[in-house]
Amino acid sequence: MNIRIYFLLGVGGAALDLSWWKISVLIAGYAICESIDQFLLKKRMRKRLIEAVDYEILEWETEKDDPTSESKGNLSRIKLTGEHQILFARVGDLMRSVIFAATK
Repeated sequence: MNIRIYFLLGVGGAALDLSWWKISVLIAGYAICESIDQFLLKKRMRKRLIEAVDYEILEWETEKDDPTSESKGNLSRIKLTGEHQILFARVGDLMRSVIFAATK
């Protein structure tokens, strides 16, 4: 929270000859709106990060003519073997947990 905003709200309310309880309501309303805004920002950021990770991990289809490669749209890659797929899935799960921890 930016302390300058609260200072300006207090000084502006005093300059307009508002009572202290009106200034307090104004500051409390601003604090509530700011906390809701921060919550929604973190929620959007978490969703975007998870979508980015999921885009890289999910929805790849095996090529019909070459079973050792996968494609998604105009991108293609070599298909991972069983052990590497497990490792990649674990890394993806770890990234998701780090994203959740970082955006709490």
